[in-house]
Amino acid sequence: MIDIIVSAMESLCFKIDVSAEERLKCVRKVRERKMGYLWENMEKISIQEERRKTEEQRKLAEKERCRADEAEEKLKAAEEMIRQLKDNIGSIE
Repeated sequence: MIDIIVSAMESLCFKIDVSAEERLKCVRKVRERKMGYLWENMEKISIQEERRKTEEQRKLAEKERCRADEAEEKLKAAEEMIRQLKDNIGSIE
């Protein structure tokens, strides 16, 4: 039974990207049956809140990318207009 819990703990630690040192510490506590202290220093987090924040950041990044694309298009149009004006001035002279 303890091996199943250890395996689950290792899988969880990998999924949440825990350092190797922390992972070994957690597994050791499980093996030594000191699980009562396993979560005492862990910060409470909400996966749903983290997902919401990630989605908001993704949307903001997408908006910024669109703005950058629009600015690049305007810059290209301005450069083309300058080139055309230079060509027109050159043909007048």
